[in-house]
Amino acid sequence: VSHNDKVEYDKFRQGKLEKLGVRFIRFRDEDVKKNMQGCIDYLKDWIEENIPPG
Repeated sequence: VSHNDKVEYDKFRQGKLEKLGVRFIRFRDEDVKKNMQGCIDYLKDWIEENIPPG
């Protein structure tokens, strides 16, 4: 399986999951390695703004 095939399959799979309501938040490796806390803070803020309590 080539890299391009994997990328296309990943896009297809992500599209199917998004239709089911799954959300994807992506970070670059560099951002996670250099600013892990910033990524965590972003996720916390996103959850507070987008997920209803309960």
